[in-house]
Amino acid sequence: MTQCYTLNAIIRLGSPTLGELAGEMYLDKSTASRVVDSLVRKGYAQRLADPSDRRAVRVETTSDGRGLVEKIERRLVEGEKNLVEDFEPEIRQATTRLIARLARAARERFARQGHEGGVERKQRG
Repeated sequence: MTQCYTLNAIIRLGSPTLGELAGEMYLDKSTASRVVDSLVRKGYAQRLADPSDRRAVRVETTSDGRGLVEKIERRLVEGEKNLVEDFEPEIRQATTRLIARLARAARERFARQGHEGGVERKQRG
């Protein structure tokens, strides 16, 4: 799952540096690096030198990586369709709104906790 989320983040961010990707994923840079290493070994991502900063490494998905993300997203959408196909249109709409609200609340809570966790780590270290 982490690899799938990482591929999604790489696609969403464009060609992020390893540090940007780690921040987006709320991971330590070393953990993000290990995840990217695994994706590179599988042929789903590649590391590229940053043309403006020799110390930085950028990460991009390969065509195989983009294909894998598209395949997973298609399966998820099909599963969601199957899940709600028997519901009345009003219930589907209400459910969609509810899930969107829950997702937004979870994102906000996760962002607050991620920020607070980073502060706590720095204070302890």
